[in-house]
Parts: sequence; structure tokens; C-alpha cells
Amino acid sequence: FFKQKTAYEISLGLVGSEMCIRDRGQTASFTVVSTVTNTSTMNYQWQKKEYGTQTWNNIIGANQATYFTNATTQADDSDEYRVAITAAGATPVYSLSAILSVQTGATVITGFTPDQIFDDI
Repeated sequence: FFKQKTAYEISLGLVGSEMCIRDRGQTASFTVVSTVTNTSTMNYQWQKKEYGTQTWNNIIGANQATYFTNATTQADDSDEYRVAITAAGATPVYSLSAILSVQTGATVITGFTPDQIFDDI
């Protein structure tokens, strides 16, 4: 868990590992557990950094403690996710990032017979 000292204090930590592995076409979820030392409501904003870039972008509508991705594609592989948390009277904090690993899975070929695949038979 990461703590940042402010007028009030927000403590947070990503739940689970720092990597989320999903097969292509499945959704992934990321969850943060956080507390604040006063009674303020915490505000969440999930962000995504695409692989090979340096820019974090806010994910529109991703403002809960858990974020669910859309169905993953191979292009999502190695993208990073983090959450920014704010509360009244506290300095905003960012979680550590989590990396999404998208696996391609097996390719299924239907409608072929061995003599069509292996023409040497």
C-alpha cells in the first residue's frame, strides 16, 4: 500500500497481482481498495497508457473502485492501467500501474480433413 501525507491521508493498493491476464475477447477488471482518514467521499478516475507510449489518458466513465474493460483485443496487450483517487482536503494519489496481458489462445480450424492439410499423405 502507498500512503501520501496530506491534510488528510488516502491509502490505496491494487487488489491482486500487478498483471491481469485474459484471453482475447474476454473482459478484464482492475480493483483498488482505498481509505481516507476523514469522512470525505473518494473520487476515482481510471487511466490507461497504451503500450509503447508515455501518456496516461483518462478512461471516460471509469470512476468506480473497480474498472471493467471492454472485450480485449490483441492490440490491448501490454497496456497499463492505474487509478487516480481524490478526496476533499487530500492530495490526489495514483495507484501503481497494472499491466494487461492478452493471450491469443488456440486457433481452431474446422472443416478440414488430414488429407487437405497434409497433402503428402
